[in-house]
Amino acid sequence: MAAADVIVIGGGLIGCAVARELARGGVRVLLLERRGVGAEASGAAAGTLAAQAEAGEPGPLVDLCLRSRSLFGAFVEELAAETGIDCEYRTGGILYCALSDEDEAVLTRRLRWQADRGLAAVRISREEALELQPGLGEGVRWAALFPDDHWLDPRRLAAAVGAAAERVGVEMACPRTAVRIATANGRVTGVDCDGATYATGCVVNAAGSWAGLIDVSPPVRPLPIAPLRGQMVAIDAMLPVARHAIYSTGGYLVPRDDGRMLAGSTYERAEYDAAVTVGGVARILAAATALVPALAERGIVETWAGLRPVTPDGLPILGPSPDVGGLYYAAGHGRNGVLLAPLTGQLLAAMIVAGTSSPEEIRPFLAGRFPIGSG
Repeated sequence: MAAADVIVIGGGLIGCAVARELARGGVRVLLLERRGVGAEASGAAAGTLAAQAEAGEPGPLVDLCLRSRSLFGAFVEELAAETGIDCEYRTGGILYCALSDEDEAVLTRRLRWQADRGLAAVRISREEALELQPGLGEGVRWAALFPDDHWLDPRRLAAAVGAAAERVGVEMACPRTAVRIATANGRVTGVDCDGATYATGCVVNAAGSWAGLIDVSPPVRPLPIAPLRGQMVAIDAMLPVARHAIYSTGGYLVPRDDGRMLAGSTYERAEYDAAVTVGGVARILAAATALVPALAERGIVETWAGLRPVTPDGLPILGPSPDVGGLYYAAGHGRNGVLLAPLTGQLLAAMIVAGTSSPEEIRPFLAGRFPIGSG
């Protein structure tokens, strides 16, 4: 007898969102997590839903992010009703500041193509920016306001999605490290873990930066996913003026309801080393104080780092494996794991529960775009 209809590997926001949607569709789900719910990249993120502010150019990923962003209001309301957890979803918008000629060029291009798409994005003067966000540094020349980009607390969100998944019947096995996905005759037959084997005919690999390390026997094309370290600093800001999340090309600031200001982030190739470094913190603080100089007088209350799962082309890997029946991927979300969680859950569950083929919108994200030997 199978341990579950579907086994989801990975207890981050993506894995928990997929598991919850599957269980809501009547599927028996077992979730395997190597540490704890939201313990890796999900809990380390700043929590911005920056579908526009971080979008350098139009494309399928932007379209996916915009669609997922539109789900968040209802998503967090559902989670609060189901679990009682407030995810601190805030809709103040993102203020992206220009501090250099390069910044101005980047933002001007971004505003132009987004205006052509009919997206809400507006250039505002330095004086208007100061009215919206007092305390900005003297180097801020002007800013772009992205009013539809929002933010929340991803640690609270991960706890809420995990609790909601359990509430609808997802069985959680934590800590439990998946080491191999077993197959026979071209189909999934189970998952081998450290000290246990679980039988199933369907697996969703949502293991984040570790997704490519899980063996498949017999071997299939490797997942070209690598970790990208992001360091973060929490500042005891206690600033009553934190009305927006604030960006520059050098970093960003995200307010929390408890008075902290989260400052980030680095983008470093560091293998699986999640250490916080002196150089990383120095770069983050330099960018933070350029945006809001008063932060230089405040205390640092916490530092941490997470490992973002990135692919060579910067796009996530979604949908069925081209090599093995019953194997699905929800991995490689990079900087967009928090933002894409609700939509990824819906898309994967629809394919698995309804048995539908991959929708056209995820065609650019299928694993088959990577040739065998690309890992």
